[in-house]
Amino acid sequence: MTKLKLSLAAIAASLILPVLPAQAATPCSTHDAITKQLSSRYKEARQGLGLTSQTTVIELFVGDEGTWTLLATDTKGRTCIIGSGEGWEDQPKVLAGLDS
Repeated sequence: MTKLKLSLAAIAASLILPVLPAQAATPCSTHDAITKQLSSRYKEARQGLGLTSQTTVIELFVGDEGTWTLLATDTKGRTCIIGSGEGWEDQPKVLAGLDS
């Protein structure tokens, strides 16, 4: 009976543990806390934002050294980092319908 319980516990743990890193991989906090970190640690400032639905705002923060971070904020003020990287390059704005 003890071997059966240990086997079941091991199987249950193997099913649960792979889920934990995925949940921890999306850092979330208050909007103020995350944007202060982006400003002080990475020298990133907001370059743009957009509304994806009635409940989510997407913001792009970019630093002078080419770092970038993409945030998603819900209506309760919970902000999550949904993407980040290096090598950001600003592109010249082109008006639609005009030849460049």
